[in-house]
Amino acid sequence: MTGIAPKTKVIRDGKWDEQGAAILVPDDVISVKLGDIIPADARLLEADPLKIDQLNI
Repeated sequence: MTGIAPKTKVIRDGKWDEQGAAILVPDDVISVKLGDIIPADARLLEADPLKIDQLNI
């Protein structure tokens, strides 16, 4: 999985947990911070402010 973040913060059992990005499933809620690689196709729920570098897309 070249180019995919190896770990991401995801809500599991009602709390934030760090998991391997490979186990993400549809409707998971993830958290990303400055400098993170977004590990999957995602829908943005909240941002303050937001800037995306699409260089690797």
